[in-house]
Amino acid sequence: MSPRSSPPPIASRATGFTLIEVMVSLLILSVMALMAWQGVEGISKAREVADGGVKRTLRLQSVMTQWQADLGAVLDTQTVDPLLFDGAALRMTRRAPQGGVQVVVWALRSGRWVRWAGPAVTTVGQLQEQWTRLKAEWPSR
Repeated sequence: MSPRSSPPPIASRATGFTLIEVMVSLLILSVMALMAWQGVEGISKAREVADGGVKRTLRLQSVMTQWQADLGAVLDTQTVDPLLFDGAALRMTRRAPQGGVQVVVWALRSGRWVRWAGPAVTTVGQLQEQWTRLKAEWPSR
């Protein structure tokens, strides 16, 4: 009797992923991609808001620095009031950085601070003329 050889192996089930497994993994990946997209969008919006806040803060800092410089340079000329607030605008005379005297007005117009600074003058007549013209251009509101 001849030795018998072992039987051929039985065909085993093919290995790999089923269509359902592939579909489930694609669904999971798409949900993760959507969540990541919304996260990036949220970060972008937060950055825009923060940038706006920084710009407003820098603008406010600039205004406060100018305000401090104006008040620090107030000069009583004995000709016109050094500071005059009429309920709508603050008018002041100050030493001009380039020499002479300057009339400056701070007012709130349409919710925004507005600053007007006249040219530097060196005579009493020029100062009175500027002060008078200023009262006409910046009436109380």
